[in-house]
Amino acid sequence: MEVLPRMVNGMLRFNIVLVDQEAWPKFADHWPTFVSELAMGKNSEIPKIFLLANPSISTRNVSTKAMDHVSAVIMKPLRASMLLVSLQRAMGCGDKDNCQNGGAPGLSLRGLLHGRQILVVDDNIVNLRVAAGALKKYGAEVTCADSGKKAIMMLKPPHKFDACFMDIQMPEIDGFEATRRIREMEANINDRIKHGEVCSEDSGNVLHWHVPILAMTADVIQATQEECLKCKMDGYVSKPFEGEQLYREVARFFKSNIKKDSVGQPIAIYGS
Repeated sequence: MEVLPRMVNGMLRFNIVLVDQEAWPKFADHWPTFVSELAMGKNSEIPKIFLLANPSISTRNVSTKAMDHVSAVIMKPLRASMLLVSLQRAMGCGDKDNCQNGGAPGLSLRGLLHGRQILVVDDNIVNLRVAAGALKKYGAEVTCADSGKKAIMMLKPPHKFDACFMDIQMPEIDGFEATRRIREMEANINDRIKHGEVCSEDSGNVLHWHVPILAMTADVIQATQEECLKCKMDGYVSKPFEGEQLYREVARFFKSNIKKDSVGQPIAIYGS
């Protein structure tokens, strides 16, 4: 942690900090104080944090302290292509359009997501907290579920949710199968509503149920896109969230209810 004071006084400057999962507890204890001191020092730019998670170590006991500052979780072993994509997205250069437009449309996203009831589904507790934290920053009311089975139960009509962000790779019931079952439940109640077998009160005063479900995936190959459509998902967003893409997907379902980072070369890495 000896590098943090040197960042406060301007001797060192980093745009990105990579923190190993095993070093996170100690790092998280120092980070809030560091952020406060940094804001009063010569360098007021807060670096983006990437948490390097080890799939062989449980993430359920990872401290939630300072988790709101995490831009993305990257699974080890590190792959150059995945690391590059994650860094580009977090720094606002995930695609050509976003680089040209000067960053993610944060105000527009807040207008779309403010007050929306969003269900986030992911079996990895760290990914779950990061995704939930990102959506909360835009004013969404977020509920979390750590399995496809729980998602199915929570999205059984009638329910309160405006949209669902669903991880596609989960044990037992993955995101694809969970979505198929949710669509079957919706089709069933919609048919009963159509034939007058369910009164409006029992159906939540909704005439046609279809909750937007967006896949959360680091795999954006064509096969994954086709599978999302096949199981009747409404789209997909990359992990970590990239503002421009998130806006494009969310804007297809929500209307606004409220009317740049520079990529630097230095990267600090914390490990155990």
